[in-house]
Amino acid sequence: MKNQRAVLRIIVLSLLLVHAATIVRPAQMPVSKPGAADEPSPRADRNSMLAHSELVQKAKQGRIDVYFEGDSITRRWGTSDEQYKHFLANWQKNFFGWNAANFGWGGDTTQNILWRLNNGELDNVNPRIIVLLAGTNNVGNNSTQGNDDPRIKDITRGIKAILDVCRRKAPSATIVLMGIFPRNDNMLVMPIINEINQRIAKFADGKKIRYLNINDKLADSDGRFFERMANKDELHLDVKGYQVWADALKPVFTELLGPPAKEDHAPPPTGDPSVKNRSTGQDYGPPNINKLNQHAVALITTVAILASCFTRNAGAQQSRPPYLRKHGSATQLVVDDKPFLVLAGELGNSSSSSVEYMLPIWPKLASLNLNTVLMPVYWELIEPTEGKYDFTLVDGLIQDARKHNLHLVPLWFASWKNSMSCYAPAWVKRNQERFPRSQDKAGAGMEILSPFSKENLEADARAFAAFMRHLREVDTNEHTVIMVQVENEIGSHPWRRRYCREQCEWSASVSCVSISKPMRRWKAMEALFTGDVMQRTVLRPFLRAASKNRSYSFRPSPPFRRSGCTPTKCM
Repeated sequence: MKNQRAVLRIIVLSLLLVHAATIVRPAQMPVSKPGAADEPSPRADRNSMLAHSELVQKAKQGRIDVYFEGDSITRRWGTSDEQYKHFLANWQKNFFGWNAANFGWGGDTTQNILWRLNNGELDNVNPRIIVLLAGTNNVGNNSTQGNDDPRIKDITRGIKAILDVCRRKAPSATIVLMGIFPRNDNMLVMPIINEINQRIAKFADGKKIRYLNINDKLADSDGRFFERMANKDELHLDVKGYQVWADALKPVFTELLGPPAKEDHAPPPTGDPSVKNRSTGQDYGPPNINKLNQHAVALITTVAILASCFTRNAGAQQSRPPYLRKHGSATQLVVDDKPFLVLAGELGNSSSSSVEYMLPIWPKLASLNLNTVLMPVYWELIEPTEGKYDFTLVDGLIQDARKHNLHLVPLWFASWKNSMSCYAPAWVKRNQERFPRSQDKAGAGMEILSPFSKENLEADARAFAAFMRHLREVDTNEHTVIMVQVENEIGSHPWRRRYCREQCEWSASVSCVSISKPMRRWKAMEALFTGDVMQRTVLRPFLRAASKNRSYSFRPSPPFRRSGCTPTKCM
């Protein structure tokens, strides 16, 4: 069992590396971009979908006269999460009696907000006022690309699309459209924010759509927040900033609704589902920071060091990416031209699926004197639609790691994680004809993508290569990312093999061999195998990888021997 899982692990790792090596090219290759800002798109992570379900139910409760919509800046103000209780107290002090309900969700782009509104969160609510703040997650913290930065037109269209949905679903509501707030995590994006705000201001008609920009009360003329307006991430508001926002809204509420009543009938505030699920043992959250050096050292032997994929333009004067070098009998990891000792903690499986969730975690990791964090990244979130890559989450996590002087080792959760394929995108899971599953002995499909499918491997490899290209774009000089694990915990549970025609054809072509000494030359091993397809697409990369690992020995277990299998029937 162990031998077979080891073989399968090396096969898939090698294939992905070979594919990535053929796809990754110098910087002239384009980097894939997320979908247009006015195209509805759901969040693919389970926690966000749980939150959406709760917000749909919330929309059916109580009486909602004021409907707040937006991202984490909006959400934190009216959430039940314990860590933001001081914000909720401010919310209740300012809006009690106006039946105000908060429908913001952290990390949402305009695409995500559009999808939520189109999928039940505003149906039959009929609020009298809608307060909308959206767009900052589309802006991100990447520097401007000039006066004609494509984000300006794109985000403007996205906000206009949200307004159109709100008008259609709540035609009697007055919409208070907020200008995008400053963000100081990269001051170079302020010209983009200012230009977008000038454009969306034109959507206001003074009646059904009112534009409200409070940036001059939050920040100076350059967009730098005044003291205590924002928290330490220089993006989200602190209590003082929320009070400025409330002071600007209350006159509008009074004009349209009258003074606040003595009673409030809004539904109770909702929170982050992962916080509740943590108490039930579901793996949404807290990082397992007890897996330290041993795990990190083991990773060095199974990762793709960025030097192998971060191709440089000829003659570019850039610092060398992390690499391995021999020093006597030892092998050193070198980062910024110095030997680097990894002192690492590992996050839980779904902890890094939310930038917002991770915000209070980073300081805890840093306080443990760690220098590196092993962090899952998710194929389903990076490529929610085939061919359209969204690296917003990855970029946010990298930025936050830098703020706490931490390096990262992304763990690629893709085709397999602990043998299961739960982190593959929905478009892969739903198309089992194109992306076949492994089968159990009875011939039933399992939640495990077949390692014998070329479509499965190529789809994963394309996404992985796009991820590596993006890392090269955003982390060329900083070297926040020092390693990447190519796949995580590959294998097959509970069945140790795939019962299918491809497995049979392979098994029938393999002689019964037993090799106890380490394989140092892959050609010696190759001579033992026949079968053109498996030899060319799987065995050769596997053997090349095995030959580089002097401690690796290969002893085929029964499913890999000629043991009563034929191309049409497996016993």
